[in-house]
Amino acid sequence: MTTELPPHTLERLTNDLRQLGVAAGDILFIHSSFKSLGPVVNGAETVVRALEAAVGPQGLVLMPSFNLTEGDRTATWKGIETTPATTGWLTEYFRLMSGTRRSYHYAHPVAAR
Repeated sequence: MTTELPPHTLERLTNDLRQLGVAAGDILFIHSSFKSLGPVVNGAETVVRALEAAVGPQGLVLMPSFNLTEGDRTATWKGIETTPATTGWLTEYFRLMSGTRRSYHYAHPVAAR
């Protein structure tokens, strides 16, 4: 018998991050599996907002926004602003958020805000 947990909320995720030791001013590099979190109220937006709330305005959240697929050797730095991330839904959502910056690496860019 499995017990279903209630969906994660902004408050719950933020508190969980703080209990894990995340503090204001921290720098977090997030490599994630969004579906492993289970249900989240308002989805990826809540996860990003919780990460940002945990580190505060002086902190930084970074995520890999790699744009290569398995075996792809043709990527270039051209078009990096519009090339989708291939590292998952949360990372792509994060990349597309207003205010997110992306590094200029042809194959392994990082998104930050």
